[in-house]
Amino acid sequence: MLRTSDGQSSVADIVAGVGFVNVTTTLAHTVLLSLLDSFSTHLAVSSTSSIQFLPDVTAKYVILQPTAGSVDDSFTIVIHALDRFNNLNPLETRSIRLVSSGSSFGFGVVSVSNGMGSIVIRDHTPETVSLSLALDGPLPSIDISSTRQLVIVPGVARSFVIENVTDSVSSVPVEVLITARDQYNNLAIFEQRDVTLVASGSRTEDGVIIINDRDSTFGS
Repeated sequence: MLRTSDGQSSVADIVAGVGFVNVTTTLAHTVLLSLLDSFSTHLAVSSTSSIQFLPDVTAKYVILQPTAGSVDDSFTIVIHALDRFNNLNPLETRSIRLVSSGSSFGFGVVSVSNGMGSIVIRDHTPETVSLSLALDGPLPSIDISSTRQLVIVPGVARSFVIENVTDSVSSVPVEVLITARDQYNNLAIFEQRDVTLVASGSRTEDGVIIINDRDSTFGS
């Protein structure tokens, strides 16, 4: 009996001293072969060998799911060239174009080597970016329908900002809005620290109350 390292076993029907067994797998890897004296012939069965199964031709390009982050981050987008069994094809070297939506920048042609390629993109606007693939030239019979969504949120707060206020008359309170902003002036929605508003002249109720973790009002 012939046994393989990935769990297959087949009986070799020996005729005139010769027998054949078919070994197949959809995984690109090395299969080790060994023998088992399952019929108690008491002949030596120490012989071993191996078969290297290579990937099939490239069937598709796939965008790996990027990790969500903030406008403070850069994002490495990785693309794999896979065969029809989803094995990475290390022989693939043809480039592919990454397309992204919204305000992101850095996308473009991705050079592929050993079946893999990557490109770094950034975005200063909090949004969900759609990633897709396109061809610069003909790549017959290759599926490029892979898409991903990249969620980008505001960055860490860099400043508190007094927003536009309106004039008023004596004894009429004015509500003053204060917001926390990241380095690109986006509303820093994760900021929860308080800040004190100081006003000159005759006024009351210096102080700030944080509302919804991101904006504040100043009393009369």
